[in-house]
Amino acid sequence: MVETDRDLIDRALVGDRGAFSALIERHAAPVWTAVSRSLADRELAREVFQETWVRAWEGLTGLRNADRLRSWLLSIALNLTRQWLRKNEPEELDRTERTAPEDSPSERAELRAILQSAVADLPAQQRRVVELRIHFDRSYEEIARELGTTTDSARASFYQAMKRLRTRFDDEDLKG
Repeated sequence: MVETDRDLIDRALVGDRGAFSALIERHAAPVWTAVSRSLADRELAREVFQETWVRAWEGLTGLRNADRLRSWLLSIALNLTRQWLRKNEPEELDRTERTAPEDSPSERAELRAILQSAVADLPAQQRRVVELRIHFDRSYEEIARELGTTTDSARASFYQAMKRLRTRFDDEDLKG
């Protein structure tokens, strides 16, 4: 009989490192995919991936719903990735600017800052849906599973987020 995440979490919480290793094995692939798609540097992606599991171990007692373990792990990974990107944005922008010579560095930096700010200002649910849909290329069904909602709700959140972003860009006169 295959142990549930709840069974493994309970065993890990009483000190069974093998149970935590089993959780890592079970959920490593989607966590690695999320981190490695966000960070081009594989060594850095490995560091963020490892830090995700350290944070998960430290916070495991606070996880209320074992059915949402994968979503919780992905949110830890995405938060760590965002923190790193915010701290190191100039280096990332330099790398991006070299691949797109049609825009000046200052234009690309300004546009990136505006886009990041706009997405960061979205309500939490909409922001998560946008990140998963656009940045991680998730289907609405996958997003619904990861966020513990319905497919229709994921679609509606994405639609509302895009509507807000369009309105903000219109208001800031960024079109065309």
